[in-house]
Amino acid sequence: NNTFLFYKQGCKGVLVEPNPQLINTIRSTRPKDTCLNVGIGIEDESEMDLYVLNPHTLSTFDKKEAEELIKNGSVTLEKVAKIPVLNINSIMNKHFDKSPDLISIDVEGLNEEIFHTMDFQKYRPKVICMESIAYNAEGIGTKIKSILDKMEKENYILYADTYLNSIFIDKKSMISYTIS
Repeated sequence: NNTFLFYKQGCKGVLVEPNPQLINTIRSTRPKDTCLNVGIGIEDESEMDLYVLNPHTLSTFDKKEAEELIKNGSVTLEKVAKIPVLNINSIMNKHFDKSPDLISIDVEGLNEEIFHTMDFQKYRPKVICMESIAYNAEGIGTKIKSILDKMEKENYILYADTYLNSIFIDKKSMISYTIS
């Protein structure tokens, strides 16, 4: 998890995990955090089908994606779970008095859509880490250009890139050091 080291250093926050098979483990591992058994979507919805796959890291709300993965034989379907879904701004409205310093976004296939719904006027984290790669049918990953463009427009810089994740820092939050 991208935030576990911060947790071990005394930070706390809100974790969102839609998979009902994983939420209790997360809650016992990170008892100081608020752990929500919901999904993040474009809009608040009472529930959506979560396709719980094995391996769990590929579980998705996207039926077509789940069917394709199963058809290719790379995963198996464990179950379909009905999970409530909230917009990222709804979660921040309810759980934060001010913008969190760090947001880590990895929502298995909807990163781009969810990211574009974020209210940067109200919530301006200093650091955003997000999965910023899309895969084609051959399994080749390419950066999602609209995410990079949006971050530049919102006055963030690409600070680091791990291929899967891009780490952006708000230019206003950057500290400049000069050597004398």
